[in-house]
Amino acid sequence: MLTKSDLSQIGKIIRDETTPIIQQELAPIKEDVASLKTDVAVLKKDVGSLKKNVRYIKKTVGVMIDLFDRQDIKLIKRVDKIETHLGFTNP
Repeated sequence: MLTKSDLSQIGKIIRDETTPIIQQELAPIKEDVASLKTDVAVLKKDVGSLKKNVRYIKKTVGVMIDLFDRQDIKLIKRVDKIETHLGFTNP
């Protein structure tokens, strides 16, 4: 039967043998994680830039829509005046 001391020594031997193997297997994973962190940082910067561009486009589209709405309203008023002047009935 194994004593606490025997189990402790076996545990130490297992740790001593497995730690280098685990470190060796973790090294490429750590490199991949570091690479992914860099990639994520670049993507965050790009997303920020895209968000800024989308806000600008939305603002520009809003201005253009307002302009065309005003022009459309003016055109409708002009057509109504012409129809009234010519005696056409409005639907």
